[in-house]
Amino acid sequence: MISATKLLFYAAIFASQSTHFIYSFSPTRIAATTTTRRMAVLEQSKVSANCIQSSSTRKTQLYGFIEADSVDEELDPKGGGIGLAMDNAILISGSVDRKGVAVARELEHYSKVIPLDDSNMQDIKVLCKGEGIEIYKDPGDTTIKSITLAPISAVENALMDALQIGLESNEKMYVNFAGGDDLMLHEVLDGVQQMVESLKVSSGGDVQFRSLCEPSFPLEKCGVAAMIVGKKWSNGQVFYNEGKWYTVSEDDLVNAYNE
Repeated sequence: MISATKLLFYAAIFASQSTHFIYSFSPTRIAATTTTRRMAVLEQSKVSANCIQSSSTRKTQLYGFIEADSVDEELDPKGGGIGLAMDNAILISGSVDRKGVAVARELEHYSKVIPLDDSNMQDIKVLCKGEGIEIYKDPGDTTIKSITLAPISAVENALMDALQIGLESNEKMYVNFAGGDDLMLHEVLDGVQQMVESLKVSSGGDVQFRSLCEPSFPLEKCGVAAMIVGKKWSNGQVFYNEGKWYTVSEDDLVNAYNE
């Protein structure tokens, strides 16, 4: 037997789809119209305690209620791989395709960065280098926003003193960025493309890029360097930030699966 509650539910649905109707079922009679979309008073001889007693008074029985525990849970702020990103340098490597588009291909974590002195730079031909600062200008009463992104600003500053180049068939050019925890990959990719286009690198040139995000580097700042490296630095892992040069070592490579 269909309960009065189900009958009321079916009648309400039917009412919402009809212009005007009166639906009857003995011994329970339900009436509804779409002009007001409200349920009329349910007339019946006896209604159980779990059913609707009138159009304005309802009783709802709880099913499957789960009561929350009053125990405080301690969450590890560095759990789930967050600590891996917070405590280590993140290196993203990629290349520039024949259309001049930078594509990220590999990500690695290093426990530290290593400063370089002038004696380590003899096998590196620096085409240009520069630094940029991220600036957000208050639009005031206008709706015009003015944002200077650190990687783009770094490229623009570097290009002021750039050397004009022509890559040999056996040469690689690296465009490397280095910044703090707020260094964004999509901004780096835009910066790489801008650098390649401005240096007029031929479509057949071998261009790689590296993006180093190091927690100890200052926020809202970024350094960039375009260079051709010799055999000693064939991995291209040389970075410029705050007027200093850095690299990373395979000995400090962090295996994410062991964290």
